[in-house]
Amino acid sequence: MRQKSGVDYVLNRITAPGDVITLENPVTGVLRALDLLGGRSVPKFVPDDYLCNSAEVRLALLQGLLDSDGGPVTQSGRTCRIQYTTTSILLRDDVIALVQSLGGVAYSRRRAAAGRKPGNARGREVHHRRDAHIIDIRLPEGIEPFRLARKREKYRAAGGGGRPMRFIDSIEPAAPAEAVCIQVAAADSLYVTQDYLLTHNTLNDAFIILDEAQNTSPEQMKMFLTRLGFNSKIVVTGDVTQIDLPGGQDSGLKVVQHILDGISDIHFSRLTSADVVRHKLVSEIVDAYGKYDAAVASDPRSTGNRPRGRR
Repeated sequence: MRQKSGVDYVLNRITAPGDVITLENPVTGVLRALDLLGGRSVPKFVPDDYLCNSAEVRLALLQGLLDSDGGPVTQSGRTCRIQYTTTSILLRDDVIALVQSLGGVAYSRRRAAAGRKPGNARGREVHHRRDAHIIDIRLPEGIEPFRLARKREKYRAAGGGGRPMRFIDSIEPAAPAEAVCIQVAAADSLYVTQDYLLTHNTLNDAFIILDEAQNTSPEQMKMFLTRLGFNSKIVVTGDVTQIDLPGGQDSGLKVVQHILDGISDIHFSRLTSADVVRHKLVSEIVDAYGKYDAAVASDPRSTGNRPRGRR
């Protein structure tokens, strides 16, 4: 290893006698290994080694990007937001991911190159050849987005930081898939899911009611009951005489009685026609269906009291 101008140069390759020995700056070697050496602005991206690193590394990377191509934007009556510009779609997405991973929010918009006023570089006009991606960023209070003094001071003077929030606009079906139960060790049941959103799959400190449970499948019933969290109660209601499941599918409400009956802290209340507060005819209908179900249960080939059709 040699010293040259305060920068360490290392042997990149040891060759046979008579060959040329190549010396390379270690930073250049890292850039080459990450496929970043010699790239232009359009294909820029953040390597996964940095994008999926510790919070300290991700923040330092974001600070470097914002110091070079970003800046604070002050707004009257609002906390200061940050704006970042790039012509790379990949880098746009990576910056958004960095911001979200640090608890912030980021929204992008495209600024077309066509029709934009040319820029100025050293007294000459520079025309825009690529569309620009503008990213508006808000970071939580306490996270410093800049290291460059002039940008950092402007950001702080404008009140910097705040309470960035994201909201669910809608929930759309993606694809049918088998339900998977997840259990995490965190006491609050929180875990990080897609796009760095915090969520949980249990219901803590809640009173939950599942109505019309006779129309759940056994798998759906299991999935629902296993969401029970700390300090919560679940009430399941349904009428096994009014099952609307297709193709004779088993009712989760029927099956669960055989599986969980006898477990402490689980209680089954079976109501009769005397508990029906409706027209008196409804009680008779409930009784009739009860007799029918009992007949079918005793002999699966039986049709109960249902009259047979003509052949």
